[in-house]
Amino acid sequence: MKITKILLNSIMIFMIGSCSALKPAVEDPVKKDESVKRAVISKVSPAQSDGKIIVNQEKRITPADKISYSVSDLNISEKNNGVLISLDYKGDDPRSNITTFFSGDNFFNISFYKGSFSDKVKNYVYNKAIVGTVKFFEFKDSVQITVRLKKDYNSSHVITEKNRIIISVFN
Repeated sequence: MKITKILLNSIMIFMIGSCSALKPAVEDPVKKDESVKRAVISKVSPAQSDGKIIVNQEKRITPADKISYSVSDLNISEKNNGVLISLDYKGDDPRSNITTFFSGDNFFNISFYKGSFSDKVKNYVYNKAIVGTVKFFEFKDSVQITVRLKKDYNSSHVITEKNRIIISVFN
């Protein structure tokens, strides 16, 4: 039994030592293929474009504290797998300034940094089968909607498209 154990240990040590001497199968691709060159994009003035369309790849991002928008037209509807909350907005795209979180006891909160409410959003009449209460809060730098849902959910996803904010709440 001891001889078998010693023999197996010796074989394992030999195998590990042999494997450590091998080179890795994948090398650094940059070192290996020098034929690949990086494309350099230079700015072209309209006079030099020769009638060709020039596409600017730079994405213009407005800093979060400079975004300005107003939220209106709240709508909450029940779907097969959760709740769909939609709002309209006017102004800059607020996607980077929207935060959602659950605060226990079926409360779902939507915060809009640097946003404001139109009077129309506060006049929302909600479906009592889906929603217990809806409250609106206005702070110095943000506004918030707190919705107490009838069912407990634990996930949400926010998208913005064409002056509409769509929030899916689900499990």
